[in-house]
Amino acid sequence: MPISDRTGFIALLEQLRQDDDAAVVAAARDITQHMEAEGLTWEALIVDPAADHDDYDDEGGGAVFVPASDTASDAELIDSLLAAEGLSDDTRDELMDYKQDIAEGEFTEADSQYLRALAKRLAG
Repeated sequence: MPISDRTGFIALLEQLRQDDDAAVVAAARDITQHMEAEGLTWEALIVDPAADHDDYDDEGGGAVFVPASDTASDAELIDSLLAAEGLSDDTRDELMDYKQDIAEGEFTEADSQYLRALAKRLAG
């Protein structure tokens, strides 16, 4: 679950416990907004413990890896982001790590979702 501000997201979830209905609705809207900004769905955030996890890798902590044949568009997106000016060193390092993950077959669906959300934020 690649949320850029996991602590902040958890704090938003905690706000759902409030007694004030208006505050709970506001927190739910904030959660939805953050999920959309991160390019995440509830399915990506919540893993069903009763589900058959044959598609999950035990070493990857439940991560679903993207087949190498399906990573070309992600690799192209990484290259285009790396070509952009004004990219921070941390973001550049993160993108290089994703390139390495693709090369090693360790690129996950969550990585792909995060990458697309990052591109969207950098473009906007």
